[in-house]
Amino acid sequence: SMAAAEVYAEQLRRFNYGYPLWHPSPPNDDSEIHIGDIGFVEDGAFHRMFNALEPKDSPINSRYAPPGYEPFKFKTDRSLYKIRNVIDKGALSSKTIEKAAIKGSAGDHHVGAGFKFQCKGDQGAVLMMNHSADLEAIHGTPSLVKHLEANWGDWLDHISSGLDIQIPKKTCLMFIYGFRKTVDWAVASCISGAKSAEFSLSADAVAASTAFSFSVSSKTEMSAEHNWGPRGRERIQPSASTSSLEDVKKDQSVFIHFYAMKRRLKVFPPTIMKAAAGYHNLPAPDRDSDSELPPVDILQEVQTVDQLETDRDSPQVRCLLRDRAGYAIYRDSPVQ
Repeated sequence: SMAAAEVYAEQLRRFNYGYPLWHPSPPNDDSEIHIGDIGFVEDGAFHRMFNALEPKDSPINSRYAPPGYEPFKFKTDRSLYKIRNVIDKGALSSKTIEKAAIKGSAGDHHVGAGFKFQCKGDQGAVLMMNHSADLEAIHGTPSLVKHLEANWGDWLDHISSGLDIQIPKKTCLMFIYGFRKTVDWAVASCISGAKSAEFSLSADAVAASTAFSFSVSSKTEMSAEHNWGPRGRERIQPSASTSSLEDVKKDQSVFIHFYAMKRRLKVFPPTIMKAAAGYHNLPAPDRDSDSELPPVDILQEVQTVDQLETDRDSPQVRCLLRDRAGYAIYRDSPVQ
């Protein structure tokens, strides 16, 4: 059966907020996820190898940057933008999850009030946040795509040979171009056979030692799995004093946006493609000879790039930006 992290990611993609992370806290007590991070997702966490925007002697890169590394530089600071409160605090759940507030009034949907959930399908997922999430991202940048195209092959070789790290077959190497971050979170996932499973999540003051309390009751053999974080940090209760969020550190990436490249089992003629699903607001390709080729359905043309896709009709159909010499560069669904 699918692992809890895989089910969680699959079930919450419908919101089109990016790739959902089962572990929004970075592994190995690493610093928070940054724009420009190069890495991959494994076991529901993003694992950074180095950062393509930071200097080589920065703490992130000093030991792990590739030989001959040069950071990419944007032409203007307008490339980066931030939007506050793009996801409200409370619960996000898959279509298969039925939820109801278990404390407070019916309209009281903050995390502290708690929710009771029932899984109506074989699988389901829930994300709960005590605070809203902010979006940080970069606009589509043609020169960045060219930079990725020129360096990605060397980066893949550096990670596999220089760092001696094998990128899992189920994922691919990513360049983080955006994320949605919050203060703290709890996630739950119903795995195959969990139909009719019931569970509750709450974040009461009495549960401060465990951040989020969790209970489950199910008539099935499979029950819900859960995770919460960040661990080792005193939980911050939402209040009037923190409502401005200026003094609240939002460093937990519940969703990430990325460019990705995979080695190709088949080498197709060089093309710039866009998904047939119709993302008209994706960045326009730079004008070169390839731009005259007609758009095609990436999922029909490319057999090896859809490793992160589980639903071919999903709104998360990717946009293939480059196809060169055995590599394919694509971008996840546009930021909304």
